Amino acid sequence: MFHRLTLALLLSCFCEAALAGTQTAAAVWHYQLEVSFDIPQARIMGVAKIQGPPGRPLTLHFGDLKVKSIRGFKEKIDLTRLPDSLKAVPSRDGVEIVYEGRFTDPEENVIEAGEIILRSIWYPLVEGLSRYQLTARLPREYLALSEANHIHRIEKDGQAVYTFDLPFPLNDLDGLTFAASNRYRVARGTYRDIDLSAHLFPEDAHLAPLFLEQARRYLELFEARLGSYPYRRLAIVESSHPGAFSMPTYVLLCQREIQDIPQAGVERTSLGHEILHQWFGNSVFTCHDRGNWNEGATIYFADHFACEQRGTDWRCRRRILSGFLSHVTPGNYFPLRLFSERTDYSSRSIGYGKGAMVFHMLRRLVGDRAFFAAIRDFVREHTFRVASWDDLRTAMEKRSGRPLGWFFRQWLDTTGLPVLRLEEVKVKPVGQKFEVSLTLAQIGTTFRLLVPLTFHSPGGAHKRWVTLTRARERFTFTFDARPEEVVLDEDVDVFRRLDPRENPPVLERLLTGKIIAFLPPHGAEPYRRILDFLQREGISVAGRNSQELSAADADASVLLCGRDHPLAPKLLGNLALPETGLSLAVRQDPRELARLVAVLHCAPGEPVEAALREMLAYPFYSDYRFRQGQRLERTLEEPQRGIRVKLTDPRGGKT
Repeated sequence: MFHRLTLALLLSCFCEAALAGTQTAAAVWHYQLEVSFDIPQARIMGVAKIQGPPGRPLTLHFGDLKVKSIRGFKEKIDLTRLPDSLKAVPSRDGVEIVYEGRFTDPEENVIEAGEIILRSIWYPLVEGLSRYQLTARLPREYLALSEANHIHRIEKDGQAVYTFDLPFPLNDLDGLTFAASNRYRVARGTYRDIDLSAHLFPEDAHLAPLFLEQARRYLELFEARLGSYPYRRLAIVESSHPGAFSMPTYVLLCQREIQDIPQAGVERTSLGHEILHQWFGNSVFTCHDRGNWNEGATIYFADHFACEQRGTDWRCRRRILSGFLSHVTPGNYFPLRLFSERTDYSSRSIGYGKGAMVFHMLRRLVGDRAFFAAIRDFVREHTFRVASWDDLRTAMEKRSGRPLGWFFRQWLDTTGLPVLRLEEVKVKPVGQKFEVSLTLAQIGTTFRLLVPLTFHSPGGAHKRWVTLTRARERFTFTFDARPEEVVLDEDVDVFRRLDPRENPPVLERLLTGKIIAFLPPHGAEPYRRILDFLQREGISVAGRNSQELSAADADASVLLCGRDHPLAPKLLGNLALPETGLSLAVRQDPRELARLVAVLHCAPGEPVEAALREMLAYPFYSDYRFRQGQRLERTLEEPQRGIRVKLTDPRGGKT
């Protein structure tokens, strides 16, 4: 996730102008910023000097900053009535603003003993593209980073004076950021002519070689698919505050994620995702009012690509579709083209998840050669420029040689979700061969889809792709050996509604609906505390002392508290959980596949809060095991893969 300044700064006027006109040097503001800090008071003091083309209006945003003086506008500015946003024409010599601010919110900006993280409005923000030069004064024991190809540091009067220079413009919605700490331990390396560094806290500094080596691998992989890395530096920076962020020339990772590396591995961190944003979002700017394409692209080219290398990319796509079904409803589903930034789980499922699936389906449609060539064209032609979905379509049409307007309209401008079925599947011998005929049906809205069918026979699997354009279409295939089974979309290549038999029973699904928790007949107190915790986290769960399900419970998932709960054998049969520690098992109700049943067991005296927080942070599994708050394992209960029909089915092969 690359950093955002604030939702209020989605300024469509700039984006439209940048797309309509040329983005020349004359359209870029020249911004010199000097800052110093009063760390005990969480205060920043700054002087901003801004110059641009004569006669061009300058739009400024101040957020919570206190402006102490402002000069250089042709009209007089009344500081006692200074609005949050100001638009005026500067004089030929430019504008100078003296300001200060106080920051303590770790989700926005923070200045505290030992660490400074500034990502939101910490200087007067200029609307449009700006070319920055930042000078920062800090206590000399602090090491600092900001967007820069070149960093110059000197010590003067007992302070460290940093100068950061990036010879490229930055988009207003991304802006300039800053990170500093007196705890960093720095390890350095190189990749070709790119300077690499890892700025980690002392307790994690031993992990620096892993980060540097993994960064080299990602750069090599991403350059092969996207083109040359756009900067001269890449720093990996640790933060004690939550979140992972990507800024031009450096990425910020939280300490909790870094300290999970010995157990999870560095390749399981968000490092690859954030490095990918050096291309998508950081150097190729996003036109937010015409649709944020870069989050879906980053998921696809980073997270999905990592799974592709391990041969588990189909699981990645299934997880995307399962999450979409969990979080997106008719009431919160909006067209992908309207996605600007993630504000909740539903918007993330649309912008990140559906966006990634659109890239995957586009790749399947035009083929790998045209797809990756078009992506490299797109990056090369829009580096340090604003780009939109329309620019991506143009690149794909040029390389593939086919019109793709229908594809982008279908997936960007509608809110449908294909529902596919296999019907009337029949096989018969034809001479020395076997003919399979079947009907592909779409339930509800009709889409134009490229759909894969996999036919399994003793000699192996055979994949066939068909184009589906109507509600029902009949297809016929011929094989040398008799197929035993046909599977619709076995590898989850199509953005569609998963069949209940395909949707894995994971904690994420359980938590997004209404939950009825059945307390045990005895020893209910630990479970009451767990339910209280879940309710404080905003999860809809209601405790119940009765031991029977009623017809009114049909729309709710079930949480059985206690490994020996009387309802467990009735609903799930023999499901054994260990007596010690804390365990959770999530399964589908065999009588109603759309409903989940979970069994939770907590041994007396077992600490629960740390385990519950980890489960909520990683809700994509079916089984969890903890002891004394430490995770022992988490696993996934695999569902059916694809929509499957046995060709020996005497019922005629209808799903």
